[in-house]
Amino acid sequence: MIVMGNNIWDYDLDKLIDPKSLKDVKKFHQSTTLANRMNSVRPINDKLLEWLKKAEYSQSLPNIYEYEVMLTEGTEIKNESKRKYSKRPLNKEEISIIMSNAFSFNKGYDHKKYPSAGGLYTITPVLCVLDKNNDFLECGSYVYDSKRNSLKKINTFSNCDLKEIVNILPPLPNKEVISNYFIAYAIDIKKAIAKYKKRGYRYSLIEIGLMAQTLRNTLDNFNDELGELCWAGFDDNALSSLIGLNVSDFPVGLIQWFGK
Repeated sequence: MIVMGNNIWDYDLDKLIDPKSLKDVKKFHQSTTLANRMNSVRPINDKLLEWLKKAEYSQSLPNIYEYEVMLTEGTEIKNESKRKYSKRPLNKEEISIIMSNAFSFNKGYDHKKYPSAGGLYTITPVLCVLDKNNDFLECGSYVYDSKRNSLKKINTFSNCDLKEIVNILPPLPNKEVISNYFIAYAIDIKKAIAKYKKRGYRYSLIEIGLMAQTLRNTLDNFNDELGELCWAGFDDNALSSLIGLNVSDFPVGLIQWFGK
């Protein structure tokens, strides 16, 4: 399992953390996970399904307001999720530009392209490569080092692992992976709550959303062929374990497929 930081840092952090906040956050996070294969978060209630037809692609607005001000139309930006991929491999230059532009620290500054509460950056992006024919990266999972702009391999995917991923990430069309690449956003639970206690968990989820949007913007600006798709319905603990993460301390909060 992956361990972040060093023994001294981890020991000091353990002494600073509020144990009740840590217990409550871990318990709450586990209450949101899916544990069964082929499980689904889709509703089974017909009335709820009917409501969803009206609620999807809409916005909650006040019924009563003082007045309304119409604004000038802005430039339309057509960026939407990409659901079909050619699964062509990405080369070193493409992977380098994508990871660096989306997740690295800005040169000369201690900030990234997206904000983080307290500048803590509690989310670690893990690149997962499912393509066995990639000349640049072996099939497996890689932690992105935002300071060094490097990929640190933490696990190699066997043929059995690749089959298991299909079961972990249902429901996949035709029981095949959507793309050969995805980013797993891992939450450093202890780091998240050290300063802000339980509220830090909320900030971490916000950070995941900001990172996902940053990756989308990076792909849109880099190449018209590239696209992405956020995916939250998966066997949480099984995925975290398979890619080499500690299920309790570094759970995966979201994955984001990307590719051509």
